[in-house]
Amino acid sequence: MYVDFFGLRELPFNNTPDPRFFFSTPDHEEALASLIYVVGEMKGFMMLTGDPGTGKTLLSRLAMAHFGQRIAFAEVGTSHLNADNLLFSVCQEFGIGIRPDDSSVKLTAALHDFLIEQFAMGKPTVLVLDEAQHLSMQALEELRLVSNIDSHNAKLLQIILIGQPGLRQTISHPSMEQFAQRLFRTFALPRLSEAQTQDYIAHRLNVAGLESDGPFSGGAIKAIWNISRGIPRIINTLCDNALLSAFAEDNRTINKEMIEAVARMNAELLGMHGGLHSAPVSKVSPEVAQQSAATPPPQISMTMNTNSAPQPAPQPMYSTPNSADSDLTTRLILLESRILELSARSQPAPVESAQQAVIAERLANLDHKISDFMGLANKPQPENPSDPVLLNRLLTLENKYEQLLQNKAEVQAAQQLRDRATRVENLRREQVKEDVRSARRKETNLALKRLQEQSVATNHMVDSLRRNTQADHNPTASRTSHGHKRLAQL
Repeated sequence: MYVDFFGLRELPFNNTPDPRFFFSTPDHEEALASLIYVVGEMKGFMMLTGDPGTGKTLLSRLAMAHFGQRIAFAEVGTSHLNADNLLFSVCQEFGIGIRPDDSSVKLTAALHDFLIEQFAMGKPTVLVLDEAQHLSMQALEELRLVSNIDSHNAKLLQIILIGQPGLRQTISHPSMEQFAQRLFRTFALPRLSEAQTQDYIAHRLNVAGLESDGPFSGGAIKAIWNISRGIPRIINTLCDNALLSAFAEDNRTINKEMIEAVARMNAELLGMHGGLHSAPVSKVSPEVAQQSAATPPPQISMTMNTNSAPQPAPQPMYSTPNSADSDLTTRLILLESRILELSARSQPAPVESAQQAVIAERLANLDHKISDFMGLANKPQPENPSDPVLLNRLLTLENKYEQLLQNKAEVQAAQQLRDRATRVENLRREQVKEDVRSARRKETNLALKRLQEQSVATNHMVDSLRRNTQADHNPTASRTSHGHKRLAQL
């Protein structure tokens, strides 16, 4: 939405593991080098931990992208899986032919066969377990048993455990001593410093196409670091919301006050329930969570207040913590709060012609983008619309455009899954064909061997008959010659 306004090519602060936006620090470089070394040298287990949002998943995908097709790779997002379900998920991600009712013994045997097959082809097999702090000790022990198969100089299965700091506490338990001894490398990814935060923001803006100085002032950078505590995911959320707010206010510079206002407006999304500089709060008890879930969200009226007495501006309706990672939700919150603020005015101020032109231009841009998706002609703009009407239309188009983008991404993801299933099915069919050809070659070789044996036996029989015939013929010839001689004497 604000891309053209700030001279960008794309959104710079999406909370997605996009390798193009990877920001390198000495700690990130060491973690990436460790991942590449463990996989390339087939060292077995590695554990990568860090606070939520520090870039662990992005590092693992960069490491896997380094090897490309030279490895057999599978990623499992562990969400409280037990030992049997984890083993089934691993086999399924590797494309191993299994059935839901297969026992753990069959699953383990199928996985071992797959590992041996990949090792014979010279391809390391890599399993990445994300959110591994949710794994139980029994599931981790199952992983240890699966990893027992190895050659004389290499591990056949490379397992990368990625999780929050709680994973280290699980591994350090006395009952996990055998598992801990299998770990070749452990690495804890730290948060960004203030200087690294400034470089991080500038890096993402440059990748997104910004060619001039960034819109964030020095005070804004410091406020972002203080509020985010150096966590890249929170930095992205703050910067994204600040750029959107500046765009809505037609302001090309973002200062400290704007960052703090954005943080207060999105305190629940940023996990700051106790103020701007409070530490992350712990999870609430089940009773408190149940009570909060039972409380209905506030109802907001979108009608214009026409009373002469000024009314207090209603509070915007914040989303639940489950939608904290949604860029669309945060944008809608900002636009909603702006609309509510305008609707609470008894006498809305007249909109300047310049501001009307800017908003109308943004609407036209969104109409063009939506038309590209829908194949429709642009709709005509209303003449001299009021400020709330324009912003309401802007919100509607923003929501529609984001929904189209989401649908396009879902279609692409489904197509990728279909392509992967097609490749797996083709490989399976080729394997079946090869097995049939191999069986036919064996049958042909056996038939030829039997024919050769029968031919040898037939030759022996012919030779034997020939010798017997000659033996029978020789005595008769001898007796005839002797009779002739006796007749001559007489």
